[in-house]
Amino acid sequence: MALPTYSRKRYWCIALLAAGILAVILAIVVPLAVILPKRGRGGHKSTILLPLYIYPETNATWAPLFNAIETRPQLKFIVIVNPSSGPGSLPYPSDQYTTAVQKLNAYQNVQTVGY
Repeated sequence: MALPTYSRKRYWCIALLAAGILAVILAIVVPLAVILPKRGRGGHKSTILLPLYIYPETNATWAPLFNAIETRPQLKFIVIVNPSSGPGSLPYPSDQYTTAVQKLNAYQNVQTVGY
């Protein structure tokens, strides 16, 4: 059954109006989505996974790592430590190791993982 001329014109007017509204919305929304900053992206851009199997004999032993952490706050560091080089004879790590790990944990952009 064919639509009367009035109904066809009305149908096309509504379709063109809807397409025009959609085009205007897209013309506004797409550039805004590209221009405006994204929320939740102010965090760390990259993560460094660092197996740190060096015993902190002196304060200078881990100094390059501390320097890198301090000069690159935009990076997140995951530092893997291994006190006593695996299962040791002592129940706790030495005072040197404990002090160095506590210094690592004081940084906001460092996560320490130990085993």
